[in-house]
Amino acid sequence: SQKECWLELRRGRPADPDGFYYLDAVEVALCFGWIDSTQKIVGDRRLQRFSPRTPKGPWSELNKERVRRLERMGLMTDAGRKVLPPMGPRSFSVDPEIEAALKKARVWSRFRQFPPLYQRVKAYNIAFFLESDI
Repeated sequence: SQKECWLELRRGRPADPDGFYYLDAVEVALCFGWIDSTQKIVGDRRLQRFSPRTPKGPWSELNKERVRRLERMGLMTDAGRKVLPPMGPRSFSVDPEIEAALKKARVWSRFRQFPPLYQRVKAYNIAFFLESDI
């Protein structure tokens, strides 16, 4: 039961079959109940920290969707399932203040034309940004 590990990863899509890429590492981590966090650049190397998820830790809508796909593919492990948040269709709700602000914006009709996953990810990002007081 390790507390963390650091991987040297490349960004983007694999150009060679032996490369280990960020998105691949994130999906493997999700299968086993781990998550990526801090990134370090050491010289010309890019290191990514991975650690076990806490059962009540926050989940992005994008990672929830990745987990749904990984489960359909039969890749999730019991360790990964153990830390899952509520995954039902009603597990996500947009904060009423954020929804009201979006509806007032000129882009609301265009926003509603995007697929539901995109809408959830963007609403999550807005809420996260507002909560972080950046």
